[in-house]
Amino acid sequence: MHRLVGLVVGTVALVGALAGCSAPGVSYERVTAFPTDAPIASIAPEDMGTPLALAHGADALIVVVWGSSSCRPTPTGIDAGAAVPVITFAADSKGGAACTADLTSTMYSFPVSELGGAMPAKVVIVTDGVRSTVTVVD
Repeated sequence: MHRLVGLVVGTVALVGALAGCSAPGVSYERVTAFPTDAPIASIAPEDMGTPLALAHGADALIVVVWGSSSCRPTPTGIDAGAAVPVITFAADSKGGAACTADLTSTMYSFPVSELGGAMPAKVVIVTDGVRSTVTVVD
């Protein structure tokens, strides 16, 4: 009995320690349509499939990522301490284990406060392990 209690207490302590080390949540909003004041004229047809970053005023960065419509890339982390901020995405397979083989865009808006407090000139976007350095269009 004492051994079981010790095991449970040890497990709870380990989980608590790991939770204390986990990264804080990423603040973002999913955008369903380009804002009317976004610089979309800069987007060319050959940009399809390539991550994009658009300044939305001075307060938000809109990031466009591409992936399966059934497993859309979802933000999982931001490293604002790097020389160029890094935003990491991973496929969200909540709909099931298999993703469809289509390509669709998903847009997210990130507050500039998440990116170090100022609009960056560039960001690194990592989608499922693939790194792309992107110039922010304003």
